[in-house]
Amino acid sequence: MPTAAHSVQPIEVALSHYMQTYEANWRKLTSAVVLALAPVVLVFVTLQRHIVAGVAGRDSGVNS
Repeated sequence: MPTAAHSVQPIEVALSHYMQTYEANWRKLTSAVVLALAPVVLVFVTLQRHIVAGVAGRDSGVNS
């Protein structure tokens, strides 16, 4: 079953395709990158305490 040329794809792939297909409109591209990064940054800021504790090995349940 063939798929459409513009099917659902990750934002990174879509941005790369945009840069290769059209001339680089840096304002639009920068806006798209900020929108793509916003959820990742929001999750990190929200869970930063837990991420750092996990990387540092604290609260891992291992008795030392």
